[in-house]
Amino acid sequence: MKFSMHKKLFKNGHHGDDSKVHNKAKNFRSIVIGEFEMETWYFSPFPAEFNQNNTLYFCEFCLSFYGDDIELNEHMKKCILFHPPGTEIYRSEKGPTKVSMFEADGEIETEYCQNLCYLAKLFLDHKTLQFDTDVFLFYVLTEVDQLGCHLVGYFSKERFPAKITT
Repeated sequence: MKFSMHKKLFKNGHHGDDSKVHNKAKNFRSIVIGEFEMETWYFSPFPAEFNQNNTLYFCEFCLSFYGDDIELNEHMKKCILFHPPGTEIYRSEKGPTKVSMFEADGEIETEYCQNLCYLAKLFLDHKTLQFDTDVFLFYVLTEVDQLGCHLVGYFSKERFPAKITT
């Protein structure tokens, strides 16, 4: 699969109070994932070697990230995933849009889950990054087509939430 043209998803503004002072300026102008290019909103602590890039390129299946489209294209020639790692726990093939939900264990699929958190932080100002993903389960919603299962969104929950005692 060769990376080529992609759809641009840019907004001149976003919901939220732009007058807030943020600790760090956003470090990427945009990301490319699959056929979409999206303007980022916030800082996310990616490894320093990527900070000179305006755009970050993601494999839409394994969420590995790259500094340019050439590196992404090389990766895509070798990537064996066509869906998120983990267990498919739901699939609906009714209607025009087919969706699947995957459960990824943060302890087993550590790199994928950490990259998912990095990605989310680019769009959520108050997202707390948890590099120790071991205690979380990640539920990843995908849209399914003939090329694979494409990331739509996710949520996570603690595997064993703390019990509240009274």
